Amino acid sequence: MPSPDVVELEVLAPQEGEPLVLKKRKDFLAASRSGHKGVASSLIIQMNPKPSYPPHSKNNEGMIRFGLTASKKTGNAVCRNRCKRRLRAVVGEHLTATGHKGCDYVLIARYNTSSVPYEQLVKDFHKAIAYAHKSKAKG
Repeated sequence: MPSPDVVELEVLAPQEGEPLVLKKRKDFLAASRSGHKGVASSLIIQMNPKPSYPPHSKNNEGMIRFGLTASKKTGNAVCRNRCKRRLRAVVGEHLTATGHKGCDYVLIARYNTSSVPYEQLVKDFHKAIAYAHKSKAKG
């Protein structure tokens, strides 16, 4: 019987089809440099259609990955965290249905992301992702 001082943490692996989170700066920069982006009134989406995966993660190649950014332009720490929470909720509900497998998406909060109604945020997400996919088809 383990001692009560030892706590085992269960690491939760992402479920099938659930998007992974971008954590490396080079992935954010690659999405920025790719030139595929969609702009809406409350958010910006940058897309990298051909991300470079490290050799040890071949099992992640068909996954959708996303990252969130909220700069100081959006407000103080409370506003930035609220923006990221709202964007995370939109991603959780809508990115698996509208995103392309194998692409990286970076969502950038704008000045009004924390205050716009949620329904408008979802509309802006769909508008911006459609623009990003359209720019992928062109180039």
